[in-house]
Amino acid sequence: MRKWEMIVYGIENCGYCTELKEGLKKMNIPFIYINISNNEELGDKIEEIYKCPVYPIISLKYPQQITWLSGTSLLHSPSIRIFDTIKELLTNIKNIYDN
Repeated sequence: MRKWEMIVYGIENCGYCTELKEGLKKMNIPFIYINISNNEELGDKIEEIYKCPVYPIISLKYPQQITWLSGTSLLHSPSIRIFDTIKELLTNIKNIYDN
């Protein structure tokens, strides 16, 4: 089994977070889900690092280092990708996972 490490940061009652989790499960893509609603300190830190108060925030650690942020983020970096829809995000993640 190849190595894959992805963390999804989400909040309670977030339709986008739920849609993402369900899509990843349906595609059998492994991920760790961290509910920021249960850890306000971590949520503040994540939002400060990524300058993005909108969830979900996705951090792929391995095989590549990529962070996906909502289209509302103004943060730019070679390792940051902006997504507008969960469908677009899932397609992007699946393409990486399959390769």
